Amino acid sequence: MSADNFHPLRRRFCSTFVRDRLRCIAARLLCVQLGLALSGCVTINVYFPAAAAEKAADRIIDEVWQLKEGGAPATVKPAPGESK
Repeated sequence: MSADNFHPLRRRFCSTFVRDRLRCIAARLLCVQLGLALSGCVTINVYFPAAAAEKAADRIIDEVWQLKEGGAPATVKPAPGESK
């Protein structure tokens, strides 16, 4: 026997089923990797209205100061358009 018969890439030592199966697995892996790469490029921007956030912070600060002064917690009305 010559050394050419044992070459790992020779067609006669690798059945077509195995080659097709490996190609299928490689194609699936490539699709998954491309999907992950593309989904990693998505940026989601969430903008909060600054005025509403400022009003909510002011209400919380007022409640804390009232509790520190020994007063009863005030019932705070929600701002228009805001729900509890």
